[in-house]
Amino acid sequence: MSGLETFQRPTYDVLPVPKGSWQAEYDKKNAKANVILAVGLLAGTATLVHACMDPLKPVTKADLPIDPREPI
Repeated sequence: MSGLETFQRPTYDVLPVPKGSWQAEYDKKNAKANVILAVGLLAGTATLVHACMDPLKPVTKADLPIDPREPI
């Protein structure tokens, strides 16, 4: 007996039927996404504020040690 003889064509009847409120699930996922967005915005804002308040001194060739083993 080959697989083609026992093959049954899939239909929509084999798909799971959704249960519960889609709005409640959507609200839960949306709340999680909003928290992630807020944390990202806070981290980005904190990074920009810190960079503007304490900028790095530019490094020039004169600042580098002659001997690479010498500590900076």
